Amino acid sequence: MSASIASTSVSKSSAKPAGRRYRGVSVAQRRDERRQRLLEAGQQVFGSQGFHAATVKMLCAAAGLTERYFYESFESREAMFLAVVERGSKAMQQHILAAVAALPTDANAQQVARTALKAYYCLLKDERELARLLLFETLGVSEDINRRYYEGLDEFSQFLLLLAAPIAERGELQFRHEELVATGLVGATQHIATRWILRGYAQPLDEVVEAAFAIYASVLQEFQR
Repeated sequence: MSASIASTSVSKSSAKPAGRRYRGVSVAQRRDERRQRLLEAGQQVFGSQGFHAATVKMLCAAAGLTERYFYESFESREAMFLAVVERGSKAMQQHILAAVAALPTDANAQQVARTALKAYYCLLKDERELARLLLFETLGVSEDINRRYYEGLDEFSQFLLLLAAPIAERGELQFRHEELVATGLVGATQHIATRWILRGYAQPLDEVVEAAFAIYASVLQEFQR
């Protein structure tokens, strides 16, 4: 009888291995889907309530998951916040890249700059939770998040140089101190954005874009051959 029980136990465990699939979806896929749901919920909750007001319980409720699954993906609320910020930053860059990619291949520096700026400010207006998350919530959480915020600014400076690279390669621009210049442009772009948002998006989008573009146009003129 004990042999029969042992045989049955082995059979059951063989039928349900650790990597078993459920309705055609693997364990890893289900875990990734849960993580994505949490990240989406994180943007919504952190972007509407702020980091300090958001709780794990709130985040899980927004994702429709239990706290068990929260800790399956993130070791802490701060770790999740950082992942949400990283995801939002990448989404913003992809949004801008898509707008610039739609331009003709021979688009000049002014066309690229204006298009990129419009895509940036449009996204901030359309995705207000993302705007709050990236521009207001990423300072004051912790020293690690503060450091990541400034690293993110530097990465965005490199992103601007990436957008300008094809134009420079065609010989239309000759940069000097390009990394410092790009850093200054990122600062101006972001300060305009924060002022616009704090004033309730009162100014029309086109005015905001043109104000930022005036700064870019002056810089580009300095480096045009």
